[in-house]
Amino acid sequence: MTSAPTDTVSNAGPRVLLLPSYDHDDIGGRAVLAGLCESLQCADPGARITVVSSSGQAGDLPGVVRIIPRGARGLTQLLVAARHQDVVVVDDGGRRRGDDGGIAARVHAARLKLVGLFNDNVRVQTLGADAAPDPAFALSPAAPGDAFRVLCGLGIDPHRPLIGVVMRGLDERGAGSPWGRLRQSGLFASVSRDIELARVLDEVALAVQTLARRMGAAVLLLPTSNRGTESDNGYCYQLAAMLRLDCVRVAHLHDPRLYKAVCGHLELMISARVHSLLLAAGMGVPGVALAAGGGFDRHFDLLDIPRRVVPLEDFRDGAQADRLVALGEEAVNARGDLRERCDRLRGCVVRNAAALLEPPANCEVLRPVASRPQAEPPAVSAPLL
Repeated sequence: MTSAPTDTVSNAGPRVLLLPSYDHDDIGGRAVLAGLCESLQCADPGARITVVSSSGQAGDLPGVVRIIPRGARGLTQLLVAARHQDVVVVDDGGRRRGDDGGIAARVHAARLKLVGLFNDNVRVQTLGADAAPDPAFALSPAAPGDAFRVLCGLGIDPHRPLIGVVMRGLDERGAGSPWGRLRQSGLFASVSRDIELARVLDEVALAVQTLARRMGAAVLLLPTSNRGTESDNGYCYQLAAMLRLDCVRVAHLHDPRLYKAVCGHLELMISARVHSLLLAAGMGVPGVALAAGGGFDRHFDLLDIPRRVVPLEDFRDGAQADRLVALGEEAVNARGDLRERCDRLRGCVVRNAAALLEPPANCEVLRPVASRPQAEPPAVSAPLL
C-alpha cells in the first residue's frame, strides 16, 4: 500500500524510515508500532513515515505514507527508500530475549548494516532499556463507543464490574534446541509438563473465580496472539472453560487501540503479557502479573507502584491462589493515579521521538519523571548505528 507522494509539499516534515526488528503480529507488537508512529507524528505532525511491515494494517497508522514488505522481496525498495530518508529509526527492542544468536537476529543485523550504507543517520530505539519507556504508552485508545459495542456484542453488561485475564503457557526450557523443538512439535510430549500446566491453570482459575464472585464481576479473556509459539489463544480458552461463573467471554481483538479501549471497562487486569498490563494501566486500570519471564518488574517500576507479580512457575506448588487473590484485591483498592502516571510516560515517549528527529548532536533519550522524588540520573544519548 502506497499513498500519494507528499515530497512536493513545501511544509512537509521529516521523512522517516521505521524498521521494526520483528514482525508485529500480536497485540503487543502492534501497540509498539502504532505507538512509535503516533509519537513521531506528535513530535512533528508533518512527519512522513515509511514502515517495513508485512501487515497491511500498518497503512492505517498515523503519519504512514508507505509500506515496504518485509524480507527479501522488499529489500530493493528498502535500500532505495533509505537513501531518500532524513532519518532511519530502528525499533530494536522487539527481538525475543535469548535470540541474539538466532537467524532472525543475524538477518536483522545484516539489514541494518546495508541500510547504514545508504543513510548515515540511523537511530536505534531500544525497548527495555532503563532510559526509554515503551512506545506503547503513546498509543491512543479507540472511541469509547467502539469498546461499548464490543462488550454488548459479547453479551457483557458494560456497566457490570469486569475482570480481564490473559493466560499463557509455561516457558519451555531449551525450546530453541533441536530437542526442544521436537517437544514443542508434539512428537515427544512431556507428560510432566502437561501436569504442571494443569496445576497452574487450576490455581489461576480458582483465584479468578474467587475475585469475580467477591466483586460480582464478569470475566473477559483477552488473548494477544494466535500465531506460533507465542500464541496465548489456546491457553485463554482452556482457562475460560474451567471458570464456573455466569459470564465468561473470550474477545479476539486485533486492533491495539480497540484492545486498549476495552481495557478501560475493566476493574482489574490479570495478565501473563506485559503489554496487556501496560494498555490497561493507560486507562487507569490496575493489574497483577502472571510472570513467565522478564520485563514485568520493570513495568511496575516505571509506573512507580508496588510490584504485584506472581511467577507462573510458582503456581506449580498448588498454594498460590490466595496470593493472587490478595494481590488482585490490593491492586483494585489502590488504583490511585495510574492514568496520570501513564500520561507522564506518554509525554516522555513523545519527547524521545522528537529527539530522534533532531540532528545527531542534539539527540537524547529522556527518562520518565517518577511520581516520588528520586535522584535524576543523567540523560543517555540515543545510539547511532
